[in-house]
Amino acid sequence: PAVMSMAVPTLDEVVALLTGAVPDVGAAATQSYLFLEIKDLLSPRATARYFVDYLSRQTAEFRARVIVLSFSPVLLYCLRRRDPSLRTMLLVAENTLTDAILEEPESLGPLAYTPQWMSRVVDRVYVWCCTSWLPDFIGVSMLGVQDRDTLVKGALAVRPTGCNVWTVNDAARKAQLHALGCCVTTDRLY
Repeated sequence: PAVMSMAVPTLDEVVALLTGAVPDVGAAATQSYLFLEIKDLLSPRATARYFVDYLSRQTAEFRARVIVLSFSPVLLYCLRRRDPSLRTMLLVAENTLTDAILEEPESLGPLAYTPQWMSRVVDRVYVWCCTSWLPDFIGVSMLGVQDRDTLVKGALAVRPTGCNVWTVNDAARKAQLHALGCCVTTDRLY
């Protein structure tokens, strides 16, 4: 069978699309944001410098719609040091190290040999840090968490008005999270 391929757009192409003529969608337009997720963990200072410089060349209206997301607290800390006005979201997931050991051990080097019980302890300590003191320390605007009750509860305790839950594809769950004050990321338009 034929394989369909599609090029991934560059950041410049996405910015051009978002800064072009946008159809009037009423009140929803005032609530739309660009979630820009950054995954570079190897050189957080250089990555922060690049993105802050890049965003500084964009219009104020565009910058106001950008929220930078990352699983890396170090990267978000570097971004906020370079531009304290930048809105950032720390992404938090359960079992990050444990899942990485099981799914892609070759990418972890010596950490791949961590006993499973120890990786679970590290994961729980990390989630506790991310849902207690770490967001204030690095100055993030929001927390983004998996749709797990324990993560949502912890995130709301730290950021009662800045919790985004992903990926919520059930309308009843979406309504429940909205009642708690959470934003949601979904694969569906409701």
